[in-house]
Amino acid sequence: MSTSAKAIAPKTRTSLGKWHHLAGLLGVVAVVGLYNTLFAFSFLPLTEGWFSAYAHLILDGKLPYRDFYFYLTPFYPMALAAVIGLLGDSFFALRVVGVFIIVAIAVLLYLILARRFRPAPSMVASIAACIYYQSGVAHIPYDFTQVLTLFTLAATWMLVLAGSEARPIGALSWKMPVLRHVLLAGLFAALAFLTKQSNGTFVVVAAWLGCIYIALPWGRDGVRLIVAFGFGCLLPVMVMLAWLFQADALSAFWEQIFGGALAAKGSLGHVFFSWLDGLLTSVYVTQMTTLGKWAVQLIVLSFIFTKVLALIDKPLAGGRREFIFLTCLVLLCAMVVVNAYVAPIAFSDQVFEFGLQANNYIIPLATSISALLLTWAAMSCFVPAMRRALSPAIAIMGILAAGMIWGNGTSAGLSEVGVFTMFALAVAAMLDTRPFRYVGFTAALLLAISLIFAFSSKKFSAPYAWWGVAEPSVRTATYLSEVPIARGLRVSQGTANNIDALANALAKGPRGGDIFAFPNIPLVYLIANQWPNSKVVVPWFDFLPDEPARAEAARLLATPPATIVNLKLPPVAWDAHERLFRDGKPLGQRSIQAAIWELTGPRNLYRLDFSREVSPGCILEVWHKISA
Repeated sequence: MSTSAKAIAPKTRTSLGKWHHLAGLLGVVAVVGLYNTLFAFSFLPLTEGWFSAYAHLILDGKLPYRDFYFYLTPFYPMALAAVIGLLGDSFFALRVVGVFIIVAIAVLLYLILARRFRPAPSMVASIAACIYYQSGVAHIPYDFTQVLTLFTLAATWMLVLAGSEARPIGALSWKMPVLRHVLLAGLFAALAFLTKQSNGTFVVVAAWLGCIYIALPWGRDGVRLIVAFGFGCLLPVMVMLAWLFQADALSAFWEQIFGGALAAKGSLGHVFFSWLDGLLTSVYVTQMTTLGKWAVQLIVLSFIFTKVLALIDKPLAGGRREFIFLTCLVLLCAMVVVNAYVAPIAFSDQVFEFGLQANNYIIPLATSISALLLTWAAMSCFVPAMRRALSPAIAIMGILAAGMIWGNGTSAGLSEVGVFTMFALAVAAMLDTRPFRYVGFTAALLLAISLIFAFSSKKFSAPYAWWGVAEPSVRTATYLSEVPIARGLRVSQGTANNIDALANALAKGPRGGDIFAFPNIPLVYLIANQWPNSKVVVPWFDFLPDEPARAEAARLLATPPATIVNLKLPPVAWDAHERLFRDGKPLGQRSIQAAIWELTGPRNLYRLDFSREVSPGCILEVWHKISA
């Protein structure tokens, strides 16, 4: 590269040598891998297996949309079918794949942060953010949400690399890395869309805006960057559309993705904007005011300490000291995780409570940072001085984070999944920017450690809880289930007993008969290796629109299945979904509930073979049809 080309390259901070960054990367892999090993193989909720059921149907030769209802874009069940075909259908194998996905997310986050910050801050921020990311109550390591996040961060990383490329003196050549980077960014963004259309749409839009941000300084050559990005986006989409057309499933895909999915969630306006109601409140203003006061105090104290310790320039950088510091931080994070699992120390309650209190401020802080960076990036397109003041990596992170936050808001509201990258950015900035030097660094490190402890302790105590179905502490997971699909997982005694008793009850049913599981337990189909005579696989409240739900109820009454498995949920699960997605009106699934009651009650067509409270307020029933 010529001197002139270097002179007009985007300003990016590169700190220390590659070996320091490799050490930080290995630290992220070690701690995040350790954390996942301690909990990811030690629980099994009854509500797991949604997409495994779809994958089994695909392996049996059936296609989504045409042969069974599916209200998401098709990449994830197709990919999961390939994994199951290769590794088998054991949840243990899928969890192993899931751990690799989570570690890959952590690695990508570290690589992005390390474009601007030193290895130690990037490492600590990545570890804390990924443990925070997994703190959701219904986290499964290999779930489609994690795959979507992986593609989003991959697109971000490609754009960060493209934004760090220098503009050449001559014309832009298609052989240059920057074009490959933006093409791959488009490809990964499209794969995010093909994993889940609502979240993925906002990822594609954000990545497109990021590409424009990168392309503007290239002048006319920037058009080629945008074209390359567009080609990357179109390639997997066109392959998918061609496949669906050839399989005679294109019209069904269109109706279910852009019609049924919206109907299941309520309406387009509700999906896109309802989550903002939880953000723009007076509580948000109070939280941001409090955060502002803390930031000012830390900056002032850091300024004072900087002046007092003026002889110390960069005490944590350089040579062996950086390796020693990185090693100490890795050991510290690992010790905190292990301590949360095996032996809480005397002050753990205070640390735990502090972490939970700090958690309340993460979402408002992260959303504010993303909005600020998005606004700054937009304005810097017209004010070159603003562009020079912002690292390309940080600008692109902010733009893509806005897409993640809005996209995640359309399906799960404001949650860890949408904001964790901006949380990582905030921690890294406090650890490694001059305004927060010394005092800010210490505060950020203590905050990160307390949050790691709080999130780890909470996850180990309650690894899963979703609409009444809950799993106990992984510390009590010392039992093995006899069910083949659960082989290799260690679960609690209660979970093992429930799964084994369910399998035994299903084995008593009529041989070769069909089965119907309601409302969110397709795990039943995997255990019994029997399937419904229907296109409905998961009749969950926001996963199946009202019209096909009522049609399914009519089918049950007309042709009663051989076995009915019914999970009776607490009334709050029904009421909450009707309030969230139907404006308080009855769900179509009420018709299925009424059909099950009629078949097992007034018609007296079934005998109750199994009934057990599997979680507080959740009763699982297995009904077998009485032979004529």
